[in-house]
Amino acid sequence: DKTRQLKTGIQGREKREANSLGNTSEVRSKLLGFLSGALGGDMLAAEYLFLNLISRIYLRSAEVNLGALILNLRNFDMEEKGQYILELVSSLVPKSHLITLNHKNLTNEGFKLAPKKDYEQNRLVTGQLQLTPGTNLVLEEQFVQGTSFTADAVAKIDSITKLVAFQNVYYDFQYFETPFPADFPIVIISRENSILGKETGLCCEVPMVTSSPFLSVEGLKEYIESHREHLVEFRKFLGACISFASACCLPLKDEMAETVQNDFLQSRNSESVLSQDLHMWLTLARYMAISFGEKNITNERWAYMKEREIERLQRLIARG
Repeated sequence: DKTRQLKTGIQGREKREANSLGNTSEVRSKLLGFLSGALGGDMLAAEYLFLNLISRIYLRSAEVNLGALILNLRNFDMEEKGQYILELVSSLVPKSHLITLNHKNLTNEGFKLAPKKDYEQNRLVTGQLQLTPGTNLVLEEQFVQGTSFTADAVAKIDSITKLVAFQNVYYDFQYFETPFPADFPIVIISRENSILGKETGLCCEVPMVTSSPFLSVEGLKEYIESHREHLVEFRKFLGACISFASACCLPLKDEMAETVQNDFLQSRNSESVLSQDLHMWLTLARYMAISFGEKNITNERWAYMKEREIERLQRLIARG
């Protein structure tokens, strides 16, 4: 009886979350237009950023965190790019945080990332990674090739790479580390290939291809202000997508599972496709379906996802 009640409750929640999305096509289109306008007209980057914003971990295992979607926006050639993305993201979600990774910060003793136990004061010293679940985290890479780092700086980089790879924050107790689970939708901003993104096969790299110049940070604020009448609608839509993503795993139906399997095997025979690519595709297709207010991954949504992935991979090949 308890199992039946629990199952009924979960199904009821899934139905409520799906109904709250309503007719999504129009608001989805307007939101993507808003994001692409801020990203130099890059609609592909806008769509992947949108999927990143609604991503949440819904199942953890020893090998992978299902639902996690790390995004790396590459070739982001502008000053204050981290602050720029933070301004954009914070206009849409309630919790966001920027960490700039450069030589100055990493070699600064006061720049704390992972929380650390102070045994003299018998207290835990907070760090920038001590964030609440669901915080959208922007990581700006400003690494200069050939720069040498201190042991403390290397430890800080290691704490970030482990967060990206495993979605865990490792608290430093001096003699040992203790992992605490995190759930941060992470966007990595870099000029070239991300150092952090290489630590996980589930980092989605999107080289930027713009049709117009980026705005300044002040210009972006004015752009956001000009869309104020739509911001509440965008926020409600994103919130509904996030709630739906947290409540539903969107299992594949038998026919769709066979289609995915055959598609993957065909791609693996003709391209350099790995097992983590299948996981990436399933994750993307899941969020694509959710963003359209759908309860299942369909052939239409799978094909839509593959079109976006082909364009993304073509950019990676072109940019090297």
